[in-house]
Amino acid sequence: MPFYDYRCRNCDHQFEAMQKINDVALTTCPSCDQDRLEKLVSAPAIQSSGGGGGHVHGPGCSH
Repeated sequence: MPFYDYRCRNCDHQFEAMQKINDVALTTCPSCDQDRLEKLVSAPAIQSSGGGGGHVHGPGCSH
């Protein structure tokens, strides 16, 4: 299941949520309880298929 990044336009709280691709986007901020969430565009994480134990390469990965 992919992770999606969200940011609240009311309180600026940012978080990520694991959701199915077909799930409806979240709208209510878990921090301030306002319906002001926006889904952010983020780089996809890529899982290597090598012998590295399933290491996930995503934003901020140094190799």
